[in-house]
Amino acid sequence: MFIEITARLYISDHDGYCSGNECEGIVKEVQHVVNLNEDIYKINKENMEYWKRHLPEPKLNTSGSYFCNKSVMCQKYGLDKHDYRYEVVSVKKNM
Repeated sequence: MFIEITARLYISDHDGYCSGNECEGIVKEVQHVVNLNEDIYKINKENMEYWKRHLPEPKLNTSGSYFCNKSVMCQKYGLDKHDYRYEVVSVKKNM
């Protein structure tokens, strides 16, 4: 059975070397489909925290000194430098 997870992805990151740059706060909605058996879906259908482990880790800029700043948006979303988090919006069967 295929399960479609819809989530908001909050990212704090920037291109290039860290010194003098500022991590931008980015928010985007993503969909990810996983193949799981129906029993797992039934047990965890309402547990949004469970589904986060099935979402891919986004590619972030990891080169540099980390001597960069966080934008106001990053602070608003509670993100550190070169950080991310997911907020699961919905989980449904994908036919």
